[in-house]
Amino acid sequence: MASDIIIQAERESLERFMLSPSSFIQTGGLWITQAGRYSIEPGCRRLFASNPTCFWVANRQGGMIIKNGHNYVLGTNNIWCMPSMATIEYINNTDEPLDTYFVGFTGPQADLLIQESNMKDGYSELSTELFEQMIDYYNLILNTNQRSDTFSAELRRLELLFGMFAMLSANQAARTDYTPTKDPLPWMEQAIEYIHAYFDKGLTVTQVANYVGIHRTHFSKQFHEKYRTPPAEYIRSLKMEKARRLLSDTNDSLAEIAFAVGYPDVFSFSKAFKKHSGFTPKRYRVHKF
Repeated sequence: MASDIIIQAERESLERFMLSPSSFIQTGGLWITQAGRYSIEPGCRRLFASNPTCFWVANRQGGMIIKNGHNYVLGTNNIWCMPSMATIEYINNTDEPLDTYFVGFTGPQADLLIQESNMKDGYSELSTELFEQMIDYYNLILNTNQRSDTFSAELRRLELLFGMFAMLSANQAARTDYTPTKDPLPWMEQAIEYIHAYFDKGLTVTQVANYVGIHRTHFSKQFHEKYRTPPAEYIRSLKMEKARRLLSDTNDSLAEIAFAVGYPDVFSFSKAFKKHSGFTPKRYRVHKF
């Protein structure tokens, strides 16, 4: 069975369907757990956490990722695989909205399939023709959600997923594997690492700038130029992301969640959450957007 999720916030739109594979499909080695596409505005970010799901992710325009505390700049017509138990933060540091497609999958063969396809921790810049073929496969996977016959839809999704791997393996000439360019500003990486460690402890931009030894004005300017978002907004987005997880995965009270993400009271937390997501914390928890 599939469930549709469509979110349209101020700076992001997300279309996703979640899948609960049948017992028959789970006797095999691989199955799709979710698929979707989203568009994020300049300066917006999204976290991919593959625990235990693996991900295919594809986008045309590039952008930036943060992985293991390091910043990397992507090329165009990208596709990459995330093995299970990995986390990547994806940031739109361009001037245009980024349209991105993703497919999540798991099963005993998932990580092995990535490894055998030479895509483990791999990033590939594809020819325009091959990239468009991959996007066609993504769209076909999304379209299976419209089928009334659930079993045939499951089989079709598996066929398409294996087809994506087969297409990449058979078209090496149209695929350039590469390591994304590392960020040339080491103090910016230190700032990102520090923010991720203390964003929920009442962290301020001044504290971050002092930590890396950069004047606050210069730090804010450089940060905004790189990530297309002010550092204060970046910190808030991390708070909201943690709040969404706590609302979805725990029974903690709103007061407990507010304190856990660095707000002094429920009122200020609720106001910030609604401004960021478009929903009150209570509504988000009930509907699990």
